Amino acid sequence: MESEAKILADLIKKSETETSGILTPPLFKLFIWIAVVMFLLCVNHYLENSRAISMTCMFVGGMIGMPSTFQTGEKMWPISRPHINLNSARERLHNISAL
Repeated sequence: MESEAKILADLIKKSETETSGILTPPLFKLFIWIAVVMFLLCVNHYLENSRAISMTCMFVGGMIGMPSTFQTGEKMWPISRPHINLNSARERLHNISAL
């Protein structure tokens, strides 16, 4: 119940704000990619264990993939916002808090 209340409260708060949260400028993305390539080159130079290199690459891939996923959601938010029933969300949040 507590997590549902938090999700609903975040949804209501997000729907009332107009600004997006985590969209980054393209130059920042370029900087991140250059930093990742430099990091992987350093890791490849100093680590001879292929398992450590594989784990490092998976970690870095996850660190790049998560913001990309969030950015896609941020870009689609203005399109999906009008189709969300906020009155129902507020009513459910009120019912949860009354329990």
